[in-house]
Amino acid sequence: MENLTFKIIFLILLVPGIFGVFLPVIPGIPYMFFVVLVASFLPQFSFLSVSNLLILGGIALLSIFIDYFSGIVGGKISGANKQSLLFGIIGALLGTILFPPFGGIFGTIVAIFLTEFL
Repeated sequence: MENLTFKIIFLILLVPGIFGVFLPVIPGIPYMFFVVLVASFLPQFSFLSVSNLLILGGIALLSIFIDYFSGIVGGKISGANKQSLLFGIIGALLGTILFPPFGGIFGTIVAIFLTEFL
């Protein structure tokens, strides 16, 4: 019974992450990886091995990279110059470090806008 209770609780905790994948309000993939990482430390979830966590972490990192990279590709397609794209990458990195979890998105937008404006 206790095992089922923990599974239901973590399933409920994963639901906002699923919505976050489709709606850009919350970072869905990093959130879901964090929930799985916390669950893996509980004895009820002993079936999650280190290799499973490494694979899930790799998928999460790849999805974050693709998410930010797609914004840069979109800027290139819409006509932004190379300097703006470079500052967009720098803005994404600084924004993510300084203002997680949404700083990467805002950092990219602000950096590209300021570069194009100037």
